[in-house]
Amino acid sequence: MQPDGNLVLYNTSNYPRWASQTFGNPGAFFDIQDDGNLVVYCAGSQTQTADHALRASASNDM
Repeated sequence: MQPDGNLVLYNTSNYPRWASQTFGNPGAFFDIQDDGNLVVYCAGSQTQTADHALRASASNDM
């Protein structure tokens, strides 16, 4: 989680592979729910939504 509220996944070369596009929300945090969904929340606990979903993959190309 970056300080601006954007959740970013990086590969082993430190290259960003995916981002939640939830920037502009300092203090945001994420939670993995019991159903497996990853949810980004504002500092005040309001849900932020992303335009696209990240799906788990068996590949190691991240």
